Amino acid sequence: MFIKRLLTIIVAVPIIVWVILGTSVAIFQIISALFCVLAAWEWACLMGVKQNLNRAIYSILMLGGLSIAQFITPDYILWLALVWWLIAIIFLWRYVRQQAKSQRVFINGLIGFFCIVPAWVGINSLRMSADGEYYVLLFLALLWATDIGAYVIGMRFGKNKLAPTLSPGKTVEGAVGGFVFMIIILILGVTLFHVPEQKWVGLAIISVVMVFFSIVGDLFESMFKRIANVKDSSHIIPGHGGILDRLDSFLAAAPIFALGMIIFGIA
Repeated sequence: MFIKRLLTIIVAVPIIVWVILGTSVAIFQIISALFCVLAAWEWACLMGVKQNLNRAIYSILMLGGLSIAQFITPDYILWLALVWWLIAIIFLWRYVRQQAKSQRVFINGLIGFFCIVPAWVGINSLRMSADGEYYVLLFLALLWATDIGAYVIGMRFGKNKLAPTLSPGKTVEGAVGGFVFMIIILILGVTLFHVPEQKWVGLAIISVVMVFFSIVGDLFESMFKRIANVKDSSHIIPGHGGILDRLDSFLAAAPIFALGMIIFGIA
């Protein structure tokens, strides 16, 4: 499993970097939309939709949602995303306290839109800003550092479960490790990308908040997988599961990071 994960990362990271730095904004939008459509297909599976035709319809509707979002000021969608992810914390709390399982396909379908569309808007809002490609790279580096730090430190030192009902493998020590790794990459990133010093404090605040919401996004997808009684959202990525399994923390982190960049006037 580890070898598969490592090989996938070795192949995927250069491709992702090329897409960010080597393609136009329009191509970046299309490619990121494709990932969102695939994520929608997997979300339909977690909703309990069994027919491929219905999953395809949901994915097409998601593509329509992305298209409509292009005509709405990104700030509105990103503020809505902040409200949504705060509400998502309540969903997590209810699940932990009451094991509340929503089987309402329509409601869960709407939740998928609240998760996926703002994430797409967030990452493309970053990409379209001045020096946007570098801010996208920085964001992804911070998010990956958080995930890697949580995994490495959690595996080595993890003892205290973060949310055993939702995700037994996650630990408090892992969350702290992810935060520390993120700080290290942030320091390296602002130096490497020559970010003006007056933006450092804002970036630090945004990054800290982003880490918190990335954990929320991770746990939220874990909750839906538990409700659906599956380990992975799919098996499309060798050693990693599905698209949603790689985008879980991204779904919450991307719109929050993009909104923070707007609030602090960085991008």
